[in-house]
Amino acid sequence: MEIPGESNDSCEVRNASAAPFSLPDVLTDVGIASTSDEQNARTNDALQSSSLAGETNIQPSVEPSRETSNLCNEPISVAELSNNHPQQGEAGSNASITNQCVESPKGFVKSEDHTSDCISNLNNNIVEPAINENETNALLGETQDYVMPKYTFACEPQLITGVWEEFKKVPEECFTKGCKWSPDGTCILTNSDDNLLRIFDLPRELHCQEFWPEGKTLPELKSTLLIKEGGRVYDYCWYPFMSSWNPLSCCLVSTSQFSPVHLWDAYTGQLRASYRSYNSVDEIEHAFSVAFNLTGEKLYCGFKKRLSVFHTASPGSTCENRNLKGLGRSVGIVSCICVNPANENIYAFSSYSRTIGLCTEPDGQVMCLLCNEGGGLTHIMFSPDGSKLYAGSRNDSQLFCWDMRKLGNVLFTAERTNNTNQRIYFDLTPDGRFLVSGSTDGLVHVWDTQDTLNQDSEVPFLPVKTMFRAHNDCVNGLSLHKQYPIMATSSGQRHPYCPDCESDEEAPPRTKKRHVHREDAVKLWWLGLNASPSNQQQSED
Repeated sequence: MEIPGESNDSCEVRNASAAPFSLPDVLTDVGIASTSDEQNARTNDALQSSSLAGETNIQPSVEPSRETSNLCNEPISVAELSNNHPQQGEAGSNASITNQCVESPKGFVKSEDHTSDCISNLNNNIVEPAINENETNALLGETQDYVMPKYTFACEPQLITGVWEEFKKVPEECFTKGCKWSPDGTCILTNSDDNLLRIFDLPRELHCQEFWPEGKTLPELKSTLLIKEGGRVYDYCWYPFMSSWNPLSCCLVSTSQFSPVHLWDAYTGQLRASYRSYNSVDEIEHAFSVAFNLTGEKLYCGFKKRLSVFHTASPGSTCENRNLKGLGRSVGIVSCICVNPANENIYAFSSYSRTIGLCTEPDGQVMCLLCNEGGGLTHIMFSPDGSKLYAGSRNDSQLFCWDMRKLGNVLFTAERTNNTNQRIYFDLTPDGRFLVSGSTDGLVHVWDTQDTLNQDSEVPFLPVKTMFRAHNDCVNGLSLHKQYPIMATSSGQRHPYCPDCESDEEAPPRTKKRHVHREDAVKLWWLGLNASPSNQQQSED
């Protein structure tokens, strides 16, 4: 079967072995190269990572089959995917909140009024049962296979390794645009201003480590795969069941300017499939945001005033279009999409017009709109237990948090430095307790969501627990590892200058050369215990 789209010949190639795993059809329609020593090493790393997470069903002694001729003979059901949800944390405490507007398709609902019927139904029939179920799962989490990493923020994070030289090779500035750990934790994906998606493998020395020697560093990382997009990359994400032990599951999607949504092979760098959307004059329309549902069966794509839902196993132009026009408040470009980890029937989208929409499956009905008072939203995220929704805006220092059971009010805000239009990522620890975010001043901020809220202001805000300097430039990307106490950060931003002027006095006011510290880099930080007995005792205290 021929895959829609063309392969990317300019990419570096990873070697991989194929095995007849159960996956959507589109993931099997690709030629796989032969097994190599590099792949065997990466497979061993994946096995070590899986053993820490309790994946005892993997048999490392059995080498994956190299037979690929019969992979595509029969359709493979998406239902065969195992639906392993992430572990859930506890719900935080409630607080009294100020007036905040919640907008449904029928209009605004003030916080002092009774909650509308649609929000009540959403809460009683979907949110509450899902949260209660996941709170029960959290209590049983210690007896299950998954071992949660022991993050500690009592000590200064320790720099392990990073990437510097690779971004300096580009003639023009090449600042990063975020970083994301793979679901199995064996590699990290980055985006940069040169329209390249880079994959870096987690060093073997970091697998299955409970402690890290103080002062020990590793050699600089080098990318193992480069994927070149044709234009500016707007968004990207991993396939939710990506596992390095299963090469067929190693894929990711990205959306770029003037191009369809691409499904890439994370081993070979080849294009597996394309998901196309057309405008009113039959031209390719690019998406601004992408996200898989929890099972990987559906792919959500955000456009201007529209959401499109593709079936992962059916590439092409066949999709379900969900119009966002006619809502109580204008919804422009859909900037972010995320699915509630407690219930895949609930998903949220945000827009640059400062609105967040909560939708329910199977028809994608918009139950309500949350109105943000800051700038255009650039990142939204549910807590692991699905009880809270976090949002961050461009050129806005505040992070907002809503309780899904009381959508009429903002639960609290958190302060960080953000004075640019760049997307600044934040993340949560697997138990949902600690909120960690980058900032434009090079600092990483950490908040404990269980701390007492400060009620002095009109809207309660969460005081910062700790902060540390991670870069000498804007920290735009931040991702916490789900198996090990490791944090990845990426840095850089656009620095305007006037190349034709010999001095600052001759340059236009808005383009004068500034003495800034430019740092386009990716760094890995150890946030667990180190091998120093004194520091171990301090961390335990």
